[in-house]
Amino acid sequence: MIIAVEGADALSLLEGAEFTLNNGTHETVTHPADGILDGRHERFEAEIPEARVSGATSVEILLYDAAGNSSAVRLGLK
Repeated sequence: MIIAVEGADALSLLEGAEFTLNNGTHETVTHPADGILDGRHERFEAEIPEARVSGATSVEILLYDAAGNSSAVRLGLK
């Protein structure tokens, strides 16, 4: 399963994203999809094997910037 998030920050560079499934699986992604961590707008993707997704019904995505700010959202999985 690939889970992706795009985000933007008006002042700071984005540094990464964390993906936490409600079955305990956790992935931290610090390299954006384009391979270059250089902007205030980035896309981060986590590729999680189906075996690690088993039983999960939702994912919490946390996006954070260089200034230590973060934003989170919880979404249902289909």
